[in-house]
Amino acid sequence: MTLKNALNFFEGLKTETTKKSELKIYEKFIYTLAELENREFLKGEIQSIETELDSLQLESNPENRKNSSKKHLINLRTI
Repeated sequence: MTLKNALNFFEGLKTETTKKSELKIYEKFIYTLAELENREFLKGEIQSIETELDSLQLESNPENRKNSSKKHLINLRTI
């Protein structure tokens, strides 16, 4: 999954929810992904980030999306 696709995914989730706690998590994801998108990376580094995004399986539909997203955010920030 590319950074742009991940940004679009979380923008979509943000518009679907009305829960304040979920909105905060999605906004943190959007901020983190936007910061990554604005940085200069080598091609190999971009591929590593995209591989990590794929491994998070963001498009799966877990029952508790908030907790799942929070765990994914923690994983993404450790890259």
